[in-house]
Amino acid sequence: MKLRILDDSVRLRLSRSEVLDLGAGRRVEGRTSLPSGDLVYAVEASASLGVGLTDGHLLVTVPEVDVEAWAGGDEPVGIYGTVGSVAVAVEKDFQCLIPRPGVDRDDFYPNPKTPRA
Repeated sequence: MKLRILDDSVRLRLSRSEVLDLGAGRRVEGRTSLPSGDLVYAVEASASLGVGLTDGHLLVTVPEVDVEAWAGGDEPVGIYGTVGSVAVAVEKDFQCLIPRPGVDRDDFYPNPKTPRA
């Protein structure tokens, strides 16, 4: 899972297996080890959209009803909303158009902008 924070917005991008886990009701968690401690971020299905920070852990919750439709197919790309002044996006992660060395692309969604052969 990738995390992007820009001012008052939080965006998570999930691989295929992470989307399936979330769709099955499992929490998806990422962790970045920093010299001063771990940055932990997670997403889980809940009754409503939410975002919060507790004891250094960032948690994004997305409505269960939206997760079911989202995880069940190739559309839509993401679940979007606003919590207070924070824009929240939880999206499917697509393969980059230009492959990056060392990045395993197998668990990403096919990029809809990939030229057809």
